[in-house]
Amino acid sequence: MLFAFSALLTAFYGLYQYLTGNIEAGWVDSEMFTGIVRIYSTFENPNVYGEYLLFMIPLTLMFFFTSRRFLYRLFWLGAGLAMVVAMLLTMSRGCWIGLAAGVFIYFLIADRRFLWLFLGAVVILPFVLPESIMFRLLSIGNLEDSSSLYRLFIWLGTFRMLGDYWLTGVGLGTKAFSGIYSAYAYNGIIAPHPHNLYLNVLSERGITGFLCLGFITMKSLKYSISSALSSRPEGKHMGAALTAAFTGILVQGMFDNVFYNYRIVLIFWLFTAMAFVFHNILKKSTEAGNG
Repeated sequence: MLFAFSALLTAFYGLYQYLTGNIEAGWVDSEMFTGIVRIYSTFENPNVYGEYLLFMIPLTLMFFFTSRRFLYRLFWLGAGLAMVVAMLLTMSRGCWIGLAAGVFIYFLIADRRFLWLFLGAVVILPFVLPESIMFRLLSIGNLEDSSSLYRLFIWLGTFRMLGDYWLTGVGLGTKAFSGIYSAYAYNGIIAPHPHNLYLNVLSERGITGFLCLGFITMKSLKYSISSALSSRPEGKHMGAALTAAFTGILVQGMFDNVFYNYRIVLIFWLFTAMAFVFHNILKKSTEAGNG
């Protein structure tokens, strides 16, 4: 609940930035996107703020479905909508895709009746969203966008580098990556990280580190899904929220290095811990009930 309240405050601050224009520009291709403002709240970067919301929005869904009083449900509905609006205003296309995937997984696990509502929203939204958001969304994959082309060149250079360093990686941190990557860069583009979670882990830690992270992530997903299969409503919805959060951040990880910001790294491991702990709580509770 503390996580969710904190996220709501960041959403309010992000909306304040948007309404007052108290925000730095420069996060979009100015030649392709004109008049677009990207909020970042307290996170200094719109993509990082979007990644934070990928964890927090599923929590508001969980509180909405598990609250027993109408006023509480109304509050969490409003909080969730405020965070979704803030997510849209980050203009982070990868986070939008991650959020859609996470919400779909939430309803698939927790209550499939709402899948029709989700699919209906997907159909209706193109007709009601502002033109700037739709133009940004439809630009996904457009190589005329400098940010998309920038990522493509970095990925190609990283694959070249991994041909020599896939076993051990180049070491931790942006200085280690950029120092080695410069010899493999395409089109003279130098970057501090590969803008992809999976390529970043391989680059820093090699195949062993990549497999270790994969094992821990799969274990977390296993535990969160196991919690979601509980007959208890709080177990089902908490497990669905954790699974949705992991799904969203792993999808966004295909488009950006979500471990670049240490606050997101911290939240990732806190949610991993919650998946393990909540699974154990439900397991002990079930064993005690059977006993």
